[in-house]
Amino acid sequence: RVNPKQIDLVKKLISNQNKDERLVVVDPIMGDEGKLYNGMSETNVEIMRGLAAFADVIIPNMTEECYLTKQFLQENTLSQAQAEELILACRKLGSKSVVITSAKIGTENCVIGYDNTTDENFCLEFEHLDIRFPGTGDIFSAVLVADILNEKSLKDATRHAMDTVYQIIVDNKD
Repeated sequence: RVNPKQIDLVKKLISNQNKDERLVVVDPIMGDEGKLYNGMSETNVEIMRGLAAFADVIIPNMTEECYLTKQFLQENTLSQAQAEELILACRKLGSKSVVITSAKIGTENCVIGYDNTTDENFCLEFEHLDIRFPGTGDIFSAVLVADILNEKSLKDATRHAMDTVYQIIVDNKD
């Protein structure tokens, strides 16, 4: 559960940091598979919308993206235009760069995003493995952030994070 007082403290901490020496990454962790996690509410979503304004990079999954932007889709697959609209809607919340996991464009599973340093959208396909492992989102975020701090492009950092999570799942599927 998200505590508004904690979020206010985080916002103050971010505001007090030197903008040239900080990287603010927001992973909303609110829901998946079309619904919010138990204990999450619209209040939590609203708090995350506010925190998104401080993000250099925001990393929602498709469910979280839809809740954040209030753009609930009727279908599980996106057109390229819909994907770009979702990315733009997230940027309108204030996030500079966006990485949306668990997207599906047509028949392809992909991670879609926007890198503000290159002013480019990207779409990276992946093979879906029908296995659930808790914590893969945390690993994805950790690899992504490490690569960004090591000056990889957001697209390259995203690809590396995707490949790392994929390999961990394959190595541990049994």
